[in-house]
Amino acid sequence: MEIKYVNLPKLFQMLIWIIAVMFFTVGCGTPTATPTAVQVSFTDAASPLPTSNITPTQPLLEIQTAEPEATEIQPTEVQPIEVTPVILLQGKFEGADKDHTGAGTATIYQRADANYYLSLKDFSVCCGPDLYVFLVRKPSSAEYAELGEFLEISSLIAITGDQDYELPENIDLSQFKSVAIYCKPFQVIIAFATIN
Repeated sequence: MEIKYVNLPKLFQMLIWIIAVMFFTVGCGTPTATPTAVQVSFTDAASPLPTSNITPTQPLLEIQTAEPEATEIQPTEVQPIEVTPVILLQGKFEGADKDHTGAGTATIYQRADANYYLSLKDFSVCCGPDLYVFLVRKPSSAEYAELGEFLEISSLIAITGDQDYELPENIDLSQFKSVAIYCKPFQVIIAFATIN
């Protein structure tokens, strides 16, 4: 029996060629679906935003500030300070005799303006017509037999009740010792008050 030796390199090259042909045939013979390309447009993203040609006729937000109201400042009324008149002289009324009676208080005050006035408080007198108020230099009824020097102040406002009489300016009160209620028609003293 005769043994033949095969040239292995040639056989090996033929095998590679067959495999290559088969691979090419399988890879290219069956058509495959071609994927559809998705086109993404970046035009919108890259392009600037459209501008509006509409011009607003008024601001979108209008802030209104209210003007402060004018406050009228009222002038403060200054209240005058009341000064209590000062008591200078005072005395109690009594009747000049048993037929004539008198009661109440005679007080001479000085105001803040330095003027004087005579005030009769809780006053009553009886009786006689046409009565007058005198300031007398004599201090008591014991000396009323003669009235002596006096200053007529005014006719009596009323025989009862509180009443005031203005005294003359620049009067010297140190010259007078009593207040008398005098009846002119009968020329008698009805009541008196010694003041000190």
